[in-house]
Amino acid sequence: MLISRILPPIAWAGVIFVLSSIPGRRLPVPSFIPNFDKIAHLGVYALLGFLIFRAGKEEWVRRPSRFWIAAACLLGILYGATDEWHQFFVPQRSCSFWDWASDIVGIVLGVAFQLSRGRRLRFLSPTHHR
Repeated sequence: MLISRILPPIAWAGVIFVLSSIPGRRLPVPSFIPNFDKIAHLGVYALLGFLIFRAGKEEWVRRPSRFWIAAACLLGILYGATDEWHQFFVPQRSCSFWDWASDIVGIVLGVAFQLSRGRRLRFLSPTHHR
């Protein structure tokens, strides 16, 4: 069912929005882990990339995979950019290129992980055109 595939990435995007709305001083950040914020961005967006790619699994099997891989990555990357822009307006938060770069790496890793599950790697073949 379409809604059961689309709801998880939308819900997770909502969680990201809520977390991004918390003023900076209220965020629990462990000071003993260097660059924790970049690690957090990577992990949160890896899950988003995984969920976005999984959401379109049925449709993406019927189309050339490189297009859908790029579409899933682009959708997640654009969401990451809007998230960073949103943080510009939150007290004690900032819009950071490096946070966005961590978002991008996370999206790509999440999509790659979902892609590597099962038999999806065969879609990377240049001769595969379903």
